[in-house]
Amino acid sequence: MKISSCGIHGFHETVGIDSDVLLFHWKLESDREGEKQDAYQVIVRKGSSSGEVLWDSGRCDGPQQRNIRCKPQGGFESCTYYVWEVTSWNQHGETCEKSSDFFTAYPRSDHLPPLSMNQTYMPHTALIFRTWFEDMDNKWKAWWIGDGGEKPLYLRKTITLERKPTRAVAFVCGLGHHQFRVNGQAASEHVLDPGWTDYHTTVQYVAHDVTERLSVGENVLGAHIGNGFYAGDQGDRFFWPKYEDNTYVRYGNELCFFAELHLSYEDGSHVVEISDDKWRVAPSATLLANIYASETHDRRLYPIGWDAPGFDDSSWKPAKGLTGPRGALKYQSQPPVVLHETSTPIKETSPRPGTICLDLGQNSSIMTEIEVEGEAGSEIIIRYGETTYEDGTICMPDPLFKEFETKVYSKFILAGTGGKEHWTPDFCFTSARYIQISWRLALIIRRNSIIIRIVEDLVSLSYRDKSNI
Repeated sequence: MKISSCGIHGFHETVGIDSDVLLFHWKLESDREGEKQDAYQVIVRKGSSSGEVLWDSGRCDGPQQRNIRCKPQGGFESCTYYVWEVTSWNQHGETCEKSSDFFTAYPRSDHLPPLSMNQTYMPHTALIFRTWFEDMDNKWKAWWIGDGGEKPLYLRKTITLERKPTRAVAFVCGLGHHQFRVNGQAASEHVLDPGWTDYHTTVQYVAHDVTERLSVGENVLGAHIGNGFYAGDQGDRFFWPKYEDNTYVRYGNELCFFAELHLSYEDGSHVVEISDDKWRVAPSATLLANIYASETHDRRLYPIGWDAPGFDDSSWKPAKGLTGPRGALKYQSQPPVVLHETSTPIKETSPRPGTICLDLGQNSSIMTEIEVEGEAGSEIIIRYGETTYEDGTICMPDPLFKEFETKVYSKFILAGTGGKEHWTPDFCFTSARYIQISWRLALIIRRNSIIIRIVEDLVSLSYRDKSNI
């Protein structure tokens, strides 16, 4: 008998746990018929597999492998690494073991008074209340920052490390959506972070272990922020919530970003880098981020190397402290959206000069990646559909949704580098079987150029507590 997998109920990833009560689970496998668990024991240790014992279930008789409740006295420490180990006995007294780990964020941050994290002044009448209840160790320290505008933006900060951390965990949130980068690389495979919520109630932060992406010396933290549903931007395209006079009210009018990078060192010391007015900010080359498959990206405006060391950000402006959303920060515990499959079109037609239409063979939730060459200012228009006219161009036969045919599209404007240029959407996706691509003053590089990446949530043993949404 062996333990093939183990985890924590309700958490697909365990890098930013924000609860003092955890429910462990594990799965057993055996080649011997009739073998079963007769007893189990779970131990949680601080720091390492040989660290101080925080919680011990003791040996518990029975076959239970799910919903093993762990609630240590005093709770879990904030921003701390833990290792938990399960031991399982079979009916013959033989044992098997497996361990896993998790990193906490601020499990008791919701117990603090509802203060703005940017507020620097407290009325005298509130000082006693603040003294009673404020617990700095369990309080978020970062600011919500941005440029004060409603259009996509880049943010960056250079930090210098004199030594290599043993563990580096980043808690980040950018609204409506964000892409978080470290030293020129994406922090993870996630797309469209964070998940959609009622931002007046709950705002999800995302946690990344970026230990391997940091090095001694100069390091750069970067974020690209788009509108999403938080501050939806229609532009000159179609925006679903406004269809047939439906009312859409923005949750906020300023795109905003929040981050804490927690650095742990071998000597036990802990350093926190936060989002504040020391970050630098600049407008994005993504000029429109309409969540309904409609982006405009002008590659001529793209600051090459903005998210890596060595970039000159002297022309960028200092970030501004913002009020931020109303909702409470909550760990994004559901499976993230990822690009998990690549599809090749089964058919390509050219209904007219400068236009091709690709048939994927089935309807899918997708993001499209293209590779092109052309003069500076050349425009590529990408449209999506589920049906086509006889000539192969996409159509929307339902007259109620006719605007999908003409006003849902993305535009990529080339920089004219003389070489191949790549584009994939930053902050939108769509559902489609057919992709129609038109161009002016540009040439589609057909060989391996049109890549359709399927967007889907990973299947997992997690659930979403709807009360937090």
